[in-house]
Amino acid sequence: MDPKTGKEKIETRHFITSLGSEEIDPAGLARLIRGHWSVENRNHWKRDASQWREDACRLRRPKAAQNFALLRNALLALIPPKLKPLIVAFEHYSRNLAASIKLLQSKLPAGI
Repeated sequence: MDPKTGKEKIETRHFITSLGSEEIDPAGLARLIRGHWSVENRNHWKRDASQWREDACRLRRPKAAQNFALLRNALLALIPPKLKPLIVAFEHYSRNLAASIKLLQSKLPAGI
């Protein structure tokens, strides 16, 4: 359904797989494809569409880019669901250092 016009639209997408028809049926293949894109929608999109704008990052050193991606993933995992969208969490923790430290400490394994 096109949200602007309200009309149903049909799109064709082509995928390549090494799985044969005896290994997976069309419904199973559709689940695999949707599962792949759910990672994009849940994780990468948040890193790119937020203030981080990850796709526009100009880091040229691969290790630096990987480290920043790791840090962003860790921060996404730490942020409580009640503070979504991310801009709300960014504002909350940037203004409240004690809450930031408490959040980090609450996620550490015992004894660290």
